[in-house]
Amino acid sequence: MSALMPQAKQQYFSNAGAPLVGGKVYTYAAGTTTPAATYTTSTGAVANTNPIILDAAGRTANETWLVAGTLYKFIVKTSADVLVGTYDGLPAINDPYSINSLLGSVTG
Repeated sequence: MSALMPQAKQQYFSNAGAPLVGGKVYTYAAGTTTPAATYTTSTGAVANTNPIILDAAGRTANETWLVAGTLYKFIVKTSADVLVGTYDGLPAINDPYSINSLLGSVTG
């Protein structure tokens, strides 16, 4: 059902390189503003909050599992809702379906 992000518990940083204390990670279907769920375990039984609120070290409280075969867009903001970055078209690291679809678009 789900596929793991590149790191089980991720840590985010400000543009100045400091941990993103209280930061927010919004998750959407790739290329859209449609919210997309992420999950705390591989079973997909418990969804993370959306946005995921980061702790005092800028880390997620739980693992971030994605739905297999789905590309995501993550929007990362500070605790004051200032945009840090937008990352679109993200596949899970162990999801052959999403990675194959990305490789199919490579030419040359």
